[in-house]
Amino acid sequence: MNAGVPQGSLLAPHLFNIFINDIPIPKGAKLSLFADDTALAVEVNWKNLKLAKKKVLSSLDLIVRFFDKWNIKINESKTKFIMFSKSRVMLNRTEVDQINFGNSISKWEKSVKYLGINLDQKLLFKDHINKSLTIAKSIAFSTLYCFFKKNNVVKEHQKVHLYKTVIRPILTYGCQVFNNCAKSHFNKLQIFQNKMLRLCFNINWDDFINNEKLHELANIPTIREFVNKLTSRFYDDCHSHDNNLISNLGNYDHETFMNGFKHRLPLAV
Repeated sequence: MNAGVPQGSLLAPHLFNIFINDIPIPKGAKLSLFADDTALAVEVNWKNLKLAKKKVLSSLDLIVRFFDKWNIKINESKTKFIMFSKSRVMLNRTEVDQINFGNSISKWEKSVKYLGINLDQKLLFKDHINKSLTIAKSIAFSTLYCFFKKNNVVKEHQKVHLYKTVIRPILTYGCQVFNNCAKSHFNKLQIFQNKMLRLCFNINWDDFINNEKLHELANIPTIREFVNKLTSRFYDDCHSHDNNLISNLGNYDHETFMNGFKHRLPLAV
C-alpha cells in the first residue's frame, strides 16, 4: 500500500482491520481492539507488582515489534497503565512505582478512560459517574441553560424532550457496565434528574412535590428503570447476535445482576 485513505471514509475502517488482523496476542494476556484503540490486560497473583510489570512489558514488547514492522506508531503520551485489584497493599505500591516504556516514564494511573468509560482501580465507577455528572451539569446549566431556565418561552414538554435527548444519554452512557455499582454512586444520577425535572416544570427547590408524581408529570421513567431497560435490551441483543464474541458476553437477569453479582478480583489485572 503506497498511500493512505481519507479519514472518515467508508473504506478506511475495513482496510485498517485487514491491516492489523494478524496482530499477535501475547501468551497469558487478553487483547481488545476498537479501531485504533488497543487495550492489553494481563493477570498476576496479587501483591506481586514486580511480576505484573514484567508481564505487561513483555506483552507490550511483542505488540510494539508488530507495530514497528508495519510502521504503526504508538502514541506514548496516550499510553496509560492501571492496576485493577481489591488489594490495598497492591494499589499502594503502584503509587510510588513507575514503568519505563519507550522513551517515557509512566506512572500507574488511578483511573483511565477507555471508549468513553472511566475505569477506576477497584471498578467502583465512582469516577465515571462523577465525571458524567460534571459534563451534564455544564451543558444543562451553561450551554443550554437559556432553554431550561424558568419562565422562558420554551414549553415544559419541550424542555423534558431536550433533557431526554441531550442530557440523559450523557448520564446513562455505558450503563450496561456500571448498572450494579453502589447505590450511593448511582443515586447521584437520580438526584440530578429530579433537579432537571423541577427546572423543566418551574418548580422551586423549596416547593414539596413527590418524586414519583414529578416523573408522572414528565412521563419519564426513573434513572434506575431506564438503565435496567437499556441493560436488558443490550444483553438480549447480544445473546441473539451471530458473532460468538458478542453472544458470549453473558446472560442478564436483573435480580441476579443486582443482588447476587459482585465484582470479583481474585487476581490483580
